[in-house]
Amino acid sequence: IVGKVDGLAAVEQAIHKAIITPRFRCLIYDNQYGSEIEEAIIAKDATPEYIEAATEGFVRDCLKPDTRILEVRDFSFRFEGDAAHIFFRADTIYGEIEVEEVITNV
Repeated sequence: IVGKVDGLAAVEQAIHKAIITPRFRCLIYDNQYGSEIEEAIIAKDATPEYIEAATEGFVRDCLKPDTRILEVRDFSFRFEGDAAHIFFRADTIYGEIEVEEVITNV
């Protein structure tokens, strides 16, 4: 491991980590950390319509415990093959971040 991040870069890294970590499956985290996207979307062969309707709530829920994140907004989606690209903006105490997360096997 080389380097150190803080401020806006650290929050961006924390956002990605929280979204990709499955909630209730990793014993090192409490039940407030991580997201339920994998269980609710990937495991259930969800339709694009369901993914768009449900993902915003899952993302908001998994980022709520991080007090550096003030608001999550402006969600949009793009589907390519077996991947869903999720785009949104996060307002943080350090500034705004444009986030893209890719969920595969949808």
